[in-house]
Amino acid sequence: MDKTIAAVKALIEKEREYLFVGVEYGDGTIWVPPGGKVERGESPIQALNREVQSETSLKIEPGRPIGMYHFLKGEKDRGDQVTLTLFETNKVNGNVDIETDHAKEDGITDYKWMSPEQIRKNNITDTLRQLLEQEIF
Repeated sequence: MDKTIAAVKALIEKEREYLFVGVEYGDGTIWVPPGGKVERGESPIQALNREVQSETSLKIEPGRPIGMYHFLKGEKDRGDQVTLTLFETNKVNGNVDIETDHAKEDGITDYKWMSPEQIRKNNITDTLRQLLEQEIF
């Protein structure tokens, strides 16, 4: 049975560039902000802190929610719908390291700091692109 999954992502900015992680998906790589699924009994902020640290080794202080976007996980007419809340980050500590077990389990193969122009040229979901265009760029 298809379900709706709640997830969170962190928009981490450094000198007008934003951190994206590359995830193997289908025939290529899709670029997303770090984050992941909210587990049962966990608040969105707890999930955001846990997921960002386990994927990138960064410790963050989440800011305000920027907005929401979604995508379908699986085949076109079947599969789960993932609804994500994108958060600003107020503080970031540490250096990016994607060589963690959790990052590998999630299919993360790379990371990039991207300018808005670079984000527009990379493979990201249409709904994330629309949110970034409306709220950030």
